[in-house]
Amino acid sequence: MRISPGTKFGRYEIRGQLGVGGMGEVYRACDERLNRDVAIKVLPEAFAQDIDRLARFEREARLLASLNHPHIGAIYGLEESGDTRFLVLELVSGITLSELVERGPVPIAEACVISRQIAEALEVAHERGIVHRDLKPSNIKISEDDQVKVLDFGLAKALEEPSANSKMSESPTVLYKGTQTGMILGTAAYMSPEQAKGKRVDKRTDIWAFGCVLYEMLTGKPVFLGDATTDTLASVIRDEPDWSLLPSATPKGIRQLLRRCLQKDPALRLRDIGDARIEIMDALSEPAAEVMIVDPTVVTAQKDWHRTIPVALAALVTGAMVTVLALWVISHFVSARGLTKEPVRRFAINLPENQPLALTKFVPLGVGRPGITVSPDGNNLVYVVNHNGVAQLCLRPLNQFDAKLIGGTEGAYNPFFSPDGNWIGFFADNKLKKVSLAGGEPVTLCEARNPVGADWGPNDMIFFGDQEGGTLTRVSSTGGTPQPIPIGGAQAPDAEVLPDGKWLLYSTSQGSNPDYHEIRAVSLETGQSSVVLQGGSNPRYLPSGHLLFTRTGGLMAARFDLDSRKITGPAVAVIEGIRSEIYGNSQFSVSDNGTLIYLPGSSGWIGKPVWVDREGKITQIPLPAQCYGGFKLSPDGKRLAIQVASASDDIWIYEFERGTFLRLTLNGNNIGPVWSPDGKRVVFGSFRDGSFGLFVKAADGSGAEERLTTASPEAFQAAESWSADGKALLFGEWNATDQGDIWILPLEGERKPQPFLRTPFSEFFSSFSPDGRWIVYTSDESGRYEVYVRPYPGPGGKWQVSTEGGEEPVWSANGQELFYRNGEKWMVASVQTKSEFHAQTPRLLFENYFINVPGLSHYPSPDGQRQVMIQPIGQDANPNQINVVLNWFEELKQRVPTGKN
Repeated sequence: MRISPGTKFGRYEIRGQLGVGGMGEVYRACDERLNRDVAIKVLPEAFAQDIDRLARFEREARLLASLNHPHIGAIYGLEESGDTRFLVLELVSGITLSELVERGPVPIAEACVISRQIAEALEVAHERGIVHRDLKPSNIKISEDDQVKVLDFGLAKALEEPSANSKMSESPTVLYKGTQTGMILGTAAYMSPEQAKGKRVDKRTDIWAFGCVLYEMLTGKPVFLGDATTDTLASVIRDEPDWSLLPSATPKGIRQLLRRCLQKDPALRLRDIGDARIEIMDALSEPAAEVMIVDPTVVTAQKDWHRTIPVALAALVTGAMVTVLALWVISHFVSARGLTKEPVRRFAINLPENQPLALTKFVPLGVGRPGITVSPDGNNLVYVVNHNGVAQLCLRPLNQFDAKLIGGTEGAYNPFFSPDGNWIGFFADNKLKKVSLAGGEPVTLCEARNPVGADWGPNDMIFFGDQEGGTLTRVSSTGGTPQPIPIGGAQAPDAEVLPDGKWLLYSTSQGSNPDYHEIRAVSLETGQSSVVLQGGSNPRYLPSGHLLFTRTGGLMAARFDLDSRKITGPAVAVIEGIRSEIYGNSQFSVSDNGTLIYLPGSSGWIGKPVWVDREGKITQIPLPAQCYGGFKLSPDGKRLAIQVASASDDIWIYEFERGTFLRLTLNGNNIGPVWSPDGKRVVFGSFRDGSFGLFVKAADGSGAEERLTTASPEAFQAAESWSADGKALLFGEWNATDQGDIWILPLEGERKPQPFLRTPFSEFFSSFSPDGRWIVYTSDESGRYEVYVRPYPGPGGKWQVSTEGGEEPVWSANGQELFYRNGEKWMVASVQTKSEFHAQTPRLLFENYFINVPGLSHYPSPDGQRQVMIQPIGQDANPNQINVVLNWFEELKQRVPTGKN
């Protein structure tokens, strides 16, 4: 039964039908979670009800999904929705090889290029013990840039029985129950003799089919074909190929290869498809005069000696003409295909499902860091994978099929290459480290407290954002003491050193939405800075003369003048749908010679407020998906004050009973709402008139705002907690030299701020206990964030509540519990506060990813049974696809000309 467009199978929405095959109907669909188009093969109902067959197919699908190669159409998974079982496949654009052959024989050089890519696909599958079993032109697609994709690897095991009217060259195989001898799998015109006889098959069956496909490309006709399926099978078993149909210019090596592939006895057949690939590459590299050698089998032997000289002369003349013709054909083909200049090529690297990329779950605070990088020469990729529940760096040379784990890099995140490509820098265990590609143990360079973003400059200095990007820092690549770079107290999570080593680009903003960051340049010698661009993150200068940056989940490019550090032309969108993490770190990397890698996806800061109970069950709150910041529930739990981030940040009030959502602030960039104990007022931090400060306003929006504090020009302030008696306000302050202190603002008398806790470490997320006797807060004094409690107003000692890391502590309304987060783990600790403070061992409530917004990102209801959190929209927690674009600069220069070659 045909499925209508708009039908949804889980996260997949059907867009239209692509075709009907023996294994079921094929549809174009949109994966709404990853925002990408896929192909869906809906399995027939009879198939899904055959328990044995389905179980066998599920086992095969898991194995096939592990195939990862640019010339293999990927299998993303086998899924079900209701009673419907379906395969999710890579959607491959272009024409099939059968459509190409219908136009006539394929030119020899082009056929060699195509068959080489087919051989590469078969080679990687055979190395993993996977046999295609149904290789044929209709299972091979060719894109507009001549990239070959082999489809349906191994899926012949699930084909239906054929109908009597099937077209012989496309006829599906007759299937017999069972998986061993007696089972025929494949398509009649491309079956090996042993396959046609129902015998056991191995990789030599694919080699036979490969020979059939290459022969058909060169001749324009199937090598074996009869009027009916039985006639075709008989021809496969009985007949020999008609070698006279091959073009006379077919290289000798290709003729020999075809003969070896199409040996009926598998014991005499070519043993390894890798040998076929080598033969084809040799043929492509031969000089034209050798490529066009005429097969001597088509020349009649002349015994009469006196006729030998004229024939030889004629052969020489003909050979000369053929050579000239060959040179013209090859040059014409090369020119027509754009091979004189390396073409832009796209492919996806699909990681095994059991070894996806390791992103938010494996980094400090559950805030995604860059997880992929490409070497400057474009030869090597390094990415972070989840290997048995531990993040570890993985090296994938682009000229090899397999990747390998890099020893000693457990817990790694944010990898980046040295300028010479010989070293990989990364973070782990709150340390900056490097490891050589040549091998050996990693070298620790310095301490790094919750770092984010890094760049290895041309002067052997490494730049990174320490303390969540709050301190732009540099350190020698040989190690040493990190030195801060003054940039006015701004956040800098994405540093990029320019080629002269004297200037550095970074993005920063006083707002929360990365789409509205500004890109700045700072002199590493004088500290002078200037704005390069408004609205963008992740600046990257390219040797092509472009500035690359991200905006709204896409990659933008503009002409850039290195001397003036200014944009000299309009910004143009060049790649859509790049994954970006919560604070704007985007998952892409570009080599110096134009290899681009990126993760497909969307902006990680887009989410929806939801209720989450103590078991992790989610209940929707009817608010739109957008960029949110910190929030708090009113004391009675009936209203939510929440930061909404766009071009400016504002505080909005949502009322649960009536469903109203009203804007409270109208000026400045406003963050961190805190309710007064009676729920009548809201205090918040705001940047306006060139500085931060704390303001208070009536929660119903009436009356004017009142300024409570004014910070110095380079400081940042955020309200955190209002005491239950209404007499004091806790707030945090950050500046260029101190990344977090806790202050108290008395709300009676002189109202002069007083420090509560000032140390060399970062302290924030402070909160009064309901009885007013204690203050809970977060500190990195141990080297990582933990939750502590101190008495108020003091003096006294301190108690550590969390045991394995923690932040964002919040008291329950009755003061008997402390809720906090540890990345994706949501924790609770029972506490006693009446006489002395005592905390029991923390308990895990549940584990799941919710957006770690700037500010408090969870808040419990008055009864403590559920919390408000921000659920991400459209982000895959376990991505396993890396997109690769080779020679991308050619395309970039066409889109955004710079005048540079």
